Amino acid sequence: MSPTLMLDDDSIMTHKHAFQTDDTGEFIFTWYFDQWSESDSCVIENSIMVNGELFGD
Repeated sequence: MSPTLMLDDDSIMTHKHAFQTDDTGEFIFTWYFDQWSESDSCVIENSIMVNGELFGD
């Protein structure tokens, strides 16, 4: 079965999506940038919130 879209948050710079599989209930999180950073340095936060609990940096 195909995953169910749980979150769809598109902004100018990022696209964030969360899917939940129908057969196992596992979550799949994806996010990506659609533009290059205009500065020489770029900070990417690597954290997600699941059921009110923060995971990552």
